Amino acid sequence: MERSILKLRRINKIKNVEIRKKTKITDALEQALRLKWKWAGHIARARDKRWTLEITKWTGSTGKRCIGRQRKRWTDDIVELAGGKLDECCSKQREMEKYGGGFYPKRGHTKTRHKKLKINLT
Repeated sequence: MERSILKLRRINKIKNVEIRKKTKITDALEQALRLKWKWAGHIARARDKRWTLEITKWTGSTGKRCIGRQRKRWTDDIVELAGGKLDECCSKQREMEKYGGGFYPKRGHTKTRHKKLKINLT
């Protein structure tokens, strides 16, 4: 789609990265990961028994799981990126800032926060 915006064809042999720089369109996957990371930080900072925190930690029934590859849970990306549970990640706030924020308070950090969100999370 971005190629059609710039009226380019594959025969021009221009890389997708270069096209992305010209169109300045954000990648949907990167944006989804940024928002997920930001929401995870918001949830991890909650200290009371909110239902959002309880649902995020919920693992389902404790019976047998289906045969085959296990489904990926919502927190699996966060654990993979941060290297620990959601609670443990919250205690490492300084370290989490390098992944694009989300684990530090929102107030007073709006301008620097937007600059940090440009970090590639993949």
